[in-house]
Order: sequence, then C-alpha cells, then structure tokens
Amino acid sequence: MKSPLVLGMTIVISLPTAALSQLPVVRSSSQSLTAPTPDRSRKASETGLKTEIETSDVDSTTAMVASKSEDLYPLRAILRQANASLEFCRGEIRDYTCTLIAQERINGQLGHPKSCQAKVRHECGPEPSSVTSVSIYLKFQEPASMKGREVLLVSGKNDGKMLVRKGGMHLAHLTALVEPTGTLAMHGSRYSIHEFGIQRLIERMIEFGNNELAQGNSRVNVCEGVEMGERRCTSFELIHPVRQQNE
Repeated sequence: MKSPLVLGMTIVISLPTAALSQLPVVRSSSQSLTAPTPDRSRKASETGLKTEIETSDVDSTTAMVASKSEDLYPLRAILRQANASLEFCRGEIRDYTCTLIAQERINGQLGHPKSCQAKVRHECGPEPSSVTSVSIYLKFQEPASMKGREVLLVSGKNDGKMLVRKGGMHLAHLTALVEPTGTLAMHGSRYSIHEFGIQRLIERMIEFGNNELAQGNSRVNVCEGVEMGERRCTSFELIHPVRQQNE
C-alpha cells in the first residue's frame, strides 16, 4: 500500500501506548504526520476527563434548577389564583364591609393587636374593570387606647387628607384632618391607609410573589385544612433557606 500524501494539515490519532511503536512515520516535503506521543495521549485522556466533569457539573446544575422549580411550584399556583381573584375584584366588587385584625412588628418590636370595622367603596372608571379611586372608613375597637377612633378617607375630598376622630381614653372627640403618610398618621403603623383593602392586598401579594419567583431562592410549604376563626383555609408558608439582608 502506498503511503498517503499529507499536505497542509496534521492528523493526530490516539491509540494505546503499546501500539505506538508499530505505527509508520509518513513524511512529506511540506508537513509530517507522526504518531502521537504518550504526552499527547495523556492530554487527550485529561481532556476527556475534563469534559466528563463539566458534563457532570451541568447535570448537577440542571438538577438544582429543577429542584428549585419544584419548590416554587405551589407559589406559581398561588399567583395564578391571585391574578384570577384580582380580575374578579376589579370587575365585580364595588363595596364591602369587613373586620380587620392586625399585629405589626416595627423596629423589631411586636406591637399590640389592632381590630377595626371597615367599609370600603371603589369608584369605577369608564371601563367595567377599571378602578380610579377608593374611599375607606375605619372604626377601631382595640386596643383600648384607640377604641372609638374613626378614620374617613374620601377620594377627591379634603385635599387627599383623612378626617380623624381621635377616640381612646383622652380627648376622644378631638377631630382633625391628617395627612395619610405623615408622621402622626404613620405612628405605630408600617403601612398607610392607601395600602388598605382586599384588592390592594391581592396586588401586593402578586408583586411579592413575582419578586420571589424572579429571585428563585425560596421554598413553599402548603398546609390544607387550617382553621381561621370558623373557616377552614389553606396555609402557604414561604421560607428563605438563607436569611435575606432586609429580613
């Protein structure tokens, strides 16, 4: 058999070391074709091992992403339900009454529970599902220092200020116009009256849930049959395995 003429390229073949001495050496005037040395064979093996390790890393990363996706699946289901509920609220609910029970932690201190009766009215725009404004009335029952306090915010009235009757044990009938986001109104509260209501609560939950999905570092536990008052509910617990800076 005639030896091949190799021009303009080099071909390297990896074979076991014992077979290297049996390979012919073919030369041409422009370039040579030589059998690989043991060093080249070792480099090829190392390259194969490196490729295998990199593939293993990719598989591990893929498995980790899949695991995170499974952990967050209940959150996606919650967000689908929340978006459907928000659409229903905007399209069907114009006013309602409710009882608010809240307990807030401010500057690391857990405050006293608050309870109030509330009336909420949504003013609709030209489109059936559009909401342009909201009016809110609150009457506090607890704690004793706030019992009887009344707050009225009417959209488009009083330059956007709340009409407040103090209540409580001293100067209960004192009434004044108060800026909703001012120091006096925000004393003992983390959220202004603009954040009040079922519709705004759903909107905030959607914003929060979408942010958690984008970060992808949360886990969700679901517990059905939880009793709240006289109602049986489903509890969703969002867990951060690693503490966040703002927590």
